[in-house]
Parts: sequence; C-alpha cells; structure tokens
Amino acid sequence: MSVDSIIGIFSILIGGYWAYEGIRLGWWDRIAPGAGFLPLMVGVLMVALGIALVIRNWHKPKDPLTKLEQKWIILMPMLIAIVVVVMEYIGAMLSLSLFLIAWFIYFEKFSLIRTLHVTFWIMLVTNLIFVQWLDVPFPKFFGVF
Repeated sequence: MSVDSIIGIFSILIGGYWAYEGIRLGWWDRIAPGAGFLPLMVGVLMVALGIALVIRNWHKPKDPLTKLEQKWIILMPMLIAIVVVVMEYIGAMLSLSLFLIAWFIYFEKFSLIRTLHVTFWIMLVTNLIFVQWLDVPFPKFFGVF
C-alpha cells in the first residue's frame, strides 16, 4: 500500500469522525448554521478527498516505504495526539503553535527565523478568523491565548 493510500484512509476515518460530530452537534439552527456546521463540512470534504486519493492510488505500485515516509506515519499521529491532549492544559493557540514549530523545523527543515515568521502569521490568521470573527471558544492558557 502506498503512503498516499494510507493518508487517504486516515483522511476518510478522521473526516468521518468530524462529520459525525458535526451532525451530533447540530449542523443547522433554525435560520443559521449551528455549532456542527463547520465540522460537518470539513469532515465531508476530508472523506471525499480521502476517497479520491485512495482511488487514484489504487493501482499504484506498492513500493516499500522510505525512512522519511516511515517517520511521517509514526510521528504525525503521535504529534497530533500530543497536541490534542496538551491543548487542555496550555491552550489551543500555544499547543498549535508548538506543533507548527515542530513541523516546520523537523519535517520541512525551515530555519528558526522562517519557522517563527510563518507560525506567527498562521496563528494570527487563525486567531482572527476563529476567535475574533467566529467566536470559537478555544481552550486558553491562563485565560490569555
């Protein structure tokens, strides 16, 4: 099985969970989108793209995984699990920032300056959209961020 197929399968599973949670939260509230609208839409999109990825790679030769691909398969679920657990203790923005810093330095091989620059802008846009505009109640670190 190719790495792309594995990523497609994980996308289908995670997207299915998000879609389920979106429906459970209520995706529509009388005349406006409800709390589950965004998770449902993202989940459906992830499932559709995951299916497309699996279908596209169905007949792809099953090459052995390279060392880098093995690292991706092992470390990414671990990093995401750590972010989810740590988020309750240090807040969403700080835990996501640390995840991005680890990603950019370890996987993308960015310099520290470039990593901090890109992470700053990603987190600023995330904060403006989800916290300021959409008023999403992310877990906060001592009530600050």
